[in-house]
Amino acid sequence: MIERRTITSREEWLAWRRQDLTASDIGAVVGCDEYKSALGVFSDKLGLTQVTQSAIMQRGIWLEHAARAAIIDSYPELRVIAPNVYIRDTDCRLGATPDCLAEDENIPGLINIQIKSVSRPVFERWQGTPPMAYTLQTAAEGLLTDARTSYLAAFVISTYEASLHLFEVPRHDGAEIRIRQIARDFWTDLEAGRMPKVDFKRDAETVAALYSLPTPDSSVDLSASNRIGACLEEREEIKARIKADSETVAALDTEIKAELGEIETGFLPGWRITWKSQTRKAYTVPESTSRVLRVTREDDER
Repeated sequence: MIERRTITSREEWLAWRRQDLTASDIGAVVGCDEYKSALGVFSDKLGLTQVTQSAIMQRGIWLEHAARAAIIDSYPELRVIAPNVYIRDTDCRLGATPDCLAEDENIPGLINIQIKSVSRPVFERWQGTPPMAYTLQTAAEGLLTDARTSYLAAFVISTYEASLHLFEVPRHDGAEIRIRQIARDFWTDLEAGRMPKVDFKRDAETVAALYSLPTPDSSVDLSASNRIGACLEEREEIKARIKADSETVAALDTEIKAELGEIETGFLPGWRITWKSQTRKAYTVPESTSRVLRVTREDDER
């Protein structure tokens, strides 16, 4: 059964999202989302952690309005609306908040449009193919809105321009059956307490939140764990390299400073070096002034 709910407050909307696996969660659950992990989704649904709105997420929300305007300008045959609804499949507990819906005056049927605001360098890394997590999100929204077809709209931002790129995500019975099953399996695992594997590169904050309160006076013998022993050895080797590299960088900085002497700025092909005075304001410690060395490639400033 499909439910449609008008969004009247952010708090209510967040509560609705927590009871469902949302379209934006699908990529994380199957392991193809570079920004979110399956364990992060698991802990969020249990209320153990909470997704906070980052600066880049806020930027995306603001730019949705601009992207919608770009769609209206670029495709005058479309009647475009911001639906302001949360849609869920109550049977498999799959939900979505469509960014944009449209109707074509020449072709009957609803069009679902998922908006992603991306920087030009990120868009170029797509090499003409959107990330699978975005495609899955768009497909899930097409399913829930019962759209004729869906589009992923990439609103590409650079220093001096913005451009709109549409990628069609057609309805596909097999993919939709799979998406629904992913949602069912997720809730079955969650209710059974079967946690996803930890993604050690992306789950640092989630693991810290899940195990934030240690059992007092508890201990464990890890001598039988070959993996932890290997981790400790590798960690020690890497920290030693970091220390050695830091000492080498510090020596190189000193050599650069000695070359500059009393000069603030130095140039050479491809590089710019500054060693300027910077005053630290007095708060809990006395005010102090020192010189700060900055080394940049000339291309980095463009």
